[in-house]
Amino acid sequence: MPALLAAGPSPAEIVETRELWRRVQRAVDVLPRDQRQAVLLHYVDGLSCEEIAALLGESAGTVRVRLHRARARLRDRLSSLAPTRREIPMIEVTLEDVVVRVLTGESEEETPQLSGRPLRIVLLREKGGDRVLPIWIGAAEGDALALQLTGGSMPRPLTADLMASLLEASGAVVERVAVSSLRDKTFYGVISLSASGRSSEIDARPSDALNLAARVGAPVYVDDEIMDSSGIRAGEVLGSLDDDSPFEDEPEGEWRPLSAELLEALHPPWPWKR
Repeated sequence: MPALLAAGPSPAEIVETRELWRRVQRAVDVLPRDQRQAVLLHYVDGLSCEEIAALLGESAGTVRVRLHRARARLRDRLSSLAPTRREIPMIEVTLEDVVVRVLTGESEEETPQLSGRPLRIVLLREKGGDRVLPIWIGAAEGDALALQLTGGSMPRPLTADLMASLLEASGAVVERVAVSSLRDKTFYGVISLSASGRSSEIDARPSDALNLAARVGAPVYVDDEIMDSSGIRAGEVLGSLDDDSPFEDEPEGEWRPLSAELLEALHPPWPWKR
């Protein structure tokens, strides 16, 4: 009795696979040169961010930022290839900035002094719109997020870096993170994961979820009711933050983006690099 031959892909499946590969290849080809190089070295050659950094003479933080931006571009160009999901009332946002309140009346040479309690505010901007959602987060989480957004890195992995590495090693993919609810002035988040053909939703603090999203390039969403109730027009955000502050009798200050220079000034000596 002749042995049964293993069934191979049908001609239609072969054509579909080739077309899919061509579309992915075209999307990668039009990336900026440094982003395309990072994508090929990481996803095709299997190099880690640290190995790519050593090969190119760059910092690992710079490589992570390039991969983050490349994934965002690829996600936009290849969105039509994603499986159809049940429509849910969510608004996609971008991680626009992390800001901190600094005392005014200081000279440029002086180390900036923070006013009030050591908290940060992350600004989530409506994609394709002009509303911004401010979320108060802890100083450690805010600084870690600002470090990632400004292309910095630490000698040893931060908690969010460790989470991203563990997920990558286990084959899990962060499909998206969401600011899903607001209860008693506290925001709640969800991380959507897929691994081994299964999908899971993990409760998380928004600060942790956003730090993870920034490192793996996952899209970020906000419940539309939250954006409707708490979103602020972009041009009015910084002026409104003092009005919404939970702290009273704070000295005169101003809200500033948590830039690389400000991070370094607030944490001397600061063992990070760009």
